[in-house]
Amino acid sequence: MEKSVFLRNRAEWEKIFPLKRNVNWTGGKIENGYCADCRLCCGPQGDDDPFPMALLDEQTGPANALDFFMMDSHTACLGRDGCKSLGPAGCKLEQSRRPPACGLFPVVLIDGRLYFYKACPAVTLASSQELEALALKALKYLKNLPEKDCRRISISIPADEIAKKYIDTGLEVFVGIKSLRG
Repeated sequence: MEKSVFLRNRAEWEKIFPLKRNVNWTGGKIENGYCADCRLCCGPQGDDDPFPMALLDEQTGPANALDFFMMDSHTACLGRDGCKSLGPAGCKLEQSRRPPACGLFPVVLIDGRLYFYKACPAVTLASSQELEALALKALKYLKNLPEKDCRRISISIPADEIAKKYIDTGLEVFVGIKSLRG
């Protein structure tokens, strides 16, 4: 496995997090005990390619420009500077204001299919049974959303990037359109 800030191996994460932290499905979202101290996904990204995070209709409004870097009226994004709402103690936003992607992380919806982000310490340090349980709960949650919302929050990533950074759960939320960039 490539050793970089984006793809730490298990031994490196165990040094940073010597005690296992809870990662549970609670109240319609994943409570990831590693997030506040890790900040790998929401902190500075190190490149200029924005990572899109769609918002649901009820989350859109003029205040979004204060809380997020915006790609358009429905899409917040992470960029070189990470997330605009990241504070010293983690995310400054109440859960209802956060993009759905934040509540699903380290599960990522790509082209209608669920994946785990390999670089997340929760993915690296959890058992396969724990990860499977999280993925199934995320699937159930997404299947209860209107399909238009699932399609909105699903992202497209080139196949080579998926292979390098994500683990396929084998679970489909909806039949997606494969990325033409891959």
